[in-house]
Amino acid sequence: MPGNWKLALISVLEELTVDQYQKMLHNLRKIPCSQRTDDRVEMAQRIIECYAEDGAIAEISKVMKIIPRNDPDVQDRLRPFVDKLTNKRKKSGRKRVAGTSLVAKENYCPAGKQRRQAASSPADPLTARNPHTQLQDEPRTPICSISNIKRSRNYTVVSLQGIVEEILPVECLKIKARQDFLVRDASGCVKISMWEKDIQLLAGVCVGDAVQVSCVKIKRFRRTVGLNSTDYTTITQVPTAGKSE
Repeated sequence: MPGNWKLALISVLEELTVDQYQKMLHNLRKIPCSQRTDDRVEMAQRIIECYAEDGAIAEISKVMKIIPRNDPDVQDRLRPFVDKLTNKRKKSGRKRVAGTSLVAKENYCPAGKQRRQAASSPADPLTARNPHTQLQDEPRTPICSISNIKRSRNYTVVSLQGIVEEILPVECLKIKARQDFLVRDASGCVKISMWEKDIQLLAGVCVGDAVQVSCVKIKRFRRTVGLNSTDYTTITQVPTAGKSE
């Protein structure tokens, strides 16, 4: 990244009026109200801890357009980081629409490969990505209702559509980082866990958004059914939640 992102973020926050700063806090929905502060230096650190560096760049860029602060005093500070992040994501095979912060990868999922992996290995979340793998001929996973997902077998790879009901803070576990969010459709609600690099896919996703979450793996624990991100998980916004099959 060009320069120091934390210092640049602090300088951006210091450019905001009190009303603009409060509006920014309101739009940073992943950060609990109890962790929001008027100390702009401390808040910059909390933003980076919650969103991770790439996610923070994307989210702050989005929020500055909402406030709006599109003037050079703010945008000139953000532009080098936003441009660098955009180029980085293009090189890694992700698509990013200018002016938004939602990461959307190509909508494919090698369901056959996932089934083979599920049969031969535990349901540990996958964190390594290989955007150069040729997967064009692989089948896609069907979109299922949440009620059907909860009746499906453990380790099955599925896709779903619904409304984001809650986004929880990032948790740093012993080995891996995880961020959970809840999605609801007409048939029920399910928790989805994003692991490590997959957490960046939540950048720009807000409570109330209609999304399609593709290629997530069912994980049963006792009587609870949840979903884990995989190497091929994508999150894309949709106009409406749509009907699940």
